[in-house]
Amino acid sequence: MVRRMSAGLIVLLCIVFLFPSSIEASTDAPQDRVRVIGRVLEVDVVAGFFEMETRGGALITIQVSEETRFARPGGGFQSLSDLDSGQHVLVIATEFTNGTLLATTVVKFSGGQGPPHRFAAGEITGIVGGTGSFSLRKQDGSIQRFLTDGSTRFKGKDDGLQKLEDLQVGMKALVQYVENNVDSAKAILVVAGEMDELPDIHRYGGEVISVLPDEHQFTIESDDLEVLIHTDDKTRYRSRGSRD
Repeated sequence: MVRRMSAGLIVLLCIVFLFPSSIEASTDAPQDRVRVIGRVLEVDVVAGFFEMETRGGALITIQVSEETRFARPGGGFQSLSDLDSGQHVLVIATEFTNGTLLATTVVKFSGGQGPPHRFAAGEITGIVGGTGSFSLRKQDGSIQRFLTDGSTRFKGKDDGLQKLEDLQVGMKALVQYVENNVDSAKAILVVAGEMDELPDIHRYGGEVISVLPDEHQFTIESDDLEVLIHTDDKTRYRSRGSRD
């Protein structure tokens, strides 16, 4: 499974970098290149556009043209008519001064899957409550900005971290996120605190061998070990075919 997912991501990256994002447009207005990831809401093949919700929650309209390139790891995505609502896409587009977004490349994720979750660790350097964002100095010294919303989960010592406003500059943090665009990312989980306050985080993969719904727990077999997993009302469940 891991090899198959990795191969898909490699193909996806190759598609993005092999297809240039420049396109000739009949306007002299200044243009900017944008890159967004999100879920398709509506497709209008006749009018030549589709609407999508980005990972940051913004609703945008993407125009397509005869020069728009459509791609998908494994093939089978050749035109706007192959796109359906609910599917996840990566879009590279040209933004004109009037706000129009004209797609140069549209990449559809296989199986309706959204982009992979990534992780970043470091020190919190800034918090902007008005925009629901914070910045993190990562271990390599670079600064990355993360957006949060009502679905972002926060964890700290003794449940003392519940929302963005509970973060403090200088805290150490581990962030699980998905890419949103070239300038920011959407935080899925933020675990933060002083070094001695951070809870231990473990990742397990294996086969489910027992389920006890009434006790909110299940057991998996992972690397010849039986691991008992407890759940609560904050536990989130995802499958390979799940959508946001």
